[in-house]
Amino acid sequence: MTRIPPPSARGRTAAAFRTTRDGDTVTVEAEGVPGLWQVLLVGAQAEPGDSGSPASAERTALGALLAVPAGTAQVTALLIGS
Repeated sequence: MTRIPPPSARGRTAAAFRTTRDGDTVTVEAEGVPGLWQVLLVGAQAEPGDSGSPASAERTALGALLAVPAGTAQVTALLIGS
């Protein structure tokens, strides 16, 4: 679990993310994220894991950047060429 603290509150959590991988599928679950969020899969090429996924994927110099709309608590990505 990755916890993101708010800018000015020590010991508190503004958002939390759990990332799991099963074969070529990466799943990210978010808790406490009020708006748009992004996940960078460093060194990877990926696309949204299913055709109904609300996320979009963009190739960057660092890897695949998934942009996830507000209100989405989970996204899956299919790794390409892994």
